[in-house]
Formats: sequence, structure tokens, C-alpha cells
Amino acid sequence: MDLNKLKIFYYAAKGESFTNCDLNLTPSVISRHISDLEYRHKVKLFHRSPRRLVLTEQGEILFKAAECIMAESERVQVALQESGQELQGPIRVITPMSWTSSVLARHIGAFMKKHPKVTISIINDDRFPELLLRENDVALLPYAPEHPHLISEKIAQLNLGLFAGKEYLEQYGEPQSVEDLDQHRLVAYSEHDRHMDHINWHLTVGCKPGEMRTPCLRVNNLYLAVEENLGIVSLAKENPLLRNGDVKEVLPHIQGPRMKGFLVYSQSIQTSRRIQAFRDFFRDIAKKEGLSIEAESRAA
Repeated sequence: MDLNKLKIFYYAAKGESFTNCDLNLTPSVISRHISDLEYRHKVKLFHRSPRRLVLTEQGEILFKAAECIMAESERVQVALQESGQELQGPIRVITPMSWTSSVLARHIGAFMKKHPKVTISIINDDRFPELLLRENDVALLPYAPEHPHLISEKIAQLNLGLFAGKEYLEQYGEPQSVEDLDQHRLVAYSEHDRHMDHINWHLTVGCKPGEMRTPCLRVNNLYLAVEENLGIVSLAKENPLLRNGDVKEVLPHIQGPRMKGFLVYSQSIQTSRRIQAFRDFFRDIAKKEGLSIEAESRAA
């Protein structure tokens, strides 16, 4: 089988499209390669529709085989790139915007200084798609994706609390009970993914079943909102940005939800020295920031 055509088929199937499949080829070229693959093996690989590609039964069989071949190819690439003594090569880190501003931006310089030939790309994604991490990508997420080829390592446990800026509290007063939240301006996390619902616990705490407070604002950078005195927000008590003294915890006697932090990466690159170095680096960050560490690895 032509491995180049197999690669094109794999990425087209993964992206469910000839136009959005991470290949530097035109849709017509991709379509021609797929048609040639189908002709040579006398099978139909896709049900084509204007909206997306759907694998046929034969396509599913070939995709599973291609997935194994691509994973092995990634392992070989990693081994070749890391054959020297000094770590080098790219690491793409996918994480929520709030985690970038509160943790990564404060510490990533130390990692780059220690490993000057490793290049870092930080991609902010608050939608949390089911990541099919390729090459040397890792993700920092508040949940463990359910995917057979991903490893999710729990590195931190965060405790959510309610916070407001001092200027806001001077203007609106400080709530003394959860019922008082009904009279306050509440800022909620943007509606992106069900895995983030627990962050907006202040919209329902103390409410009757089925009821919810209406936030005055939804935003994906809650610390910026509290810093600008826009209202009461839910943040991790361990957030290092809260140490500047301009933000105060409100209703500290109310126990908020706990949020776990996971480092997620593909099984195909788990032996990568770069991934191992980044994992150890982030563990050290968690300890330095006073997080409750309960590290464990598992195939998601």
C-alpha cells in the first residue's frame, strides 16, 4: 500500500473533510489520492456529503490500521529528534487562557532557559475539543479526555472560592450569606464546554433545584474581570495572581467545588524526553504554587 496515500486518507478521515485536515494539499489533490486508493483496493472508504466525510465499514478498518502506523511513525520521529544529548524540538501546549495568564506565563521562561533548543508554542483553547494530540503536543486541562490513545496525568487539585475586587466591595458591599449573592453582580465563565460547568457554581449555590442566577457578564478570563472590579467571580484559591492584595475572598466559609488539573499527552510520545522534561517542570510549578498534588497516570 502507498504510505503517502495512506497518510492522506488518515488525516482526511480524522478531519472529516478534504479542506480541514492538516495537510498542505488542495482538496482536489486530496480527493484524487483517495479515489486512487479506493480504485486500487476496490473499496469505498467514505460516504461523501456536502457537510462532512463519513467512513464506510471498510474505511473504519483502514483508519484503525492507519492510526497504528501513524502512531509508530511519531515514535520514530521522536526518537530521531532526541538522539542527541541536548533536548531540542517543538512542544505545543494547549490550555485555557486563564491557565496561561496565571501559571504558564509566570514560569515558562525558566523552562526555556534550562532547555534553550526546545521551542514552545502555547495555544489557548477554551472550547476543550476531544484532543487527538499529535507529535509533541501536550494539554493542560481541568478534566481527563476519554480517548484510548491519550494519557492523562493528574498533577493538581484546586479548591474553588468566590472573589471580588476591593473597589467592587466598597461600592456594593460584601455578601454575608449565599442568599446575598442574589443582589450582587456575578461574573461567570463563558459557556464553552460541559467540563467547565463546576466553575460557575456561584450561579446555583443556595438556589432551589432548577433555578440559576443570571450573570452580568460571561468571560473566559475571570481574573481579569475581578481585577477590573466587574463583579464576584469563581477562582481557584491557589491562583498565584490572588496574592497581590487587591482581590478579596468573599464567603470563605462556603465550600466550593474542587477542580482537578491534568497533563494530557499521546501514548505515542510518552517516552519523549521533551514530554518527560515538561511534565517534571509542571510538577515543580504545582509544588511551588502550593497546589495539592495527587499525581497519577492512566490511559484515558
